[in-house]
Amino acid sequence: MHDIFMKILSLTGFVIESIGFIIIVISVLKSFYKIAFITKFDFEESHKDVSLSTGLSVALEFFLAAEIIKTITLRDQSELVYIGVLILIRILMTVVINWELKQKENLDT
Repeated sequence: MHDIFMKILSLTGFVIESIGFIIIVISVLKSFYKIAFITKFDFEESHKDVSLSTGLSVALEFFLAAEIIKTITLRDQSELVYIGVLILIRILMTVVINWELKQKENLDT
């Protein structure tokens, strides 16, 4: 029973990480399309676009959720340190991206 539960948790973590990866790919493609075809590489105008930052922020939240699920499946203390560092890095990245979003919103007003 325990092995089945651990496999389900591992699969759930993989699915959540995959969703985060898909969000990043779609956000990058959407932003590239806007830069290349809508703003015609006018980087001053494209700098106002927040879709990439928003997509990265959402994807990081998915990755963070997957890391939290991985903490349930820990086998030893060394993995705890590794996952703890990853969670800390992803939280810091989320804070920086959200700060950047707020700065871009302040520029628009």
